[in-house]
Amino acid sequence: MRQVPYSTCTGCGRRGYYTRHDARTIRRRLGGDGLTVYVCHISGAWHLGHPQPGKSRDDYRKEAR
Repeated sequence: MRQVPYSTCTGCGRRGYYTRHDARTIRRRLGGDGLTVYVCHISGAWHLGHPQPGKSRDDYRKEAR
């Protein structure tokens, strides 16, 4: 199992991953239940988190582009 590099996000202070692929890899390792991968609107880093109520998967996909 390879180590996935991460850093502290300069925009929000959360753990940030350099690529979407890295964030998705960690989500799978954690079990992935209830977690979504999203891009930080401040720094552009990729994060894991619980989805906001009322926000669909398509809404997150639109933000990631």
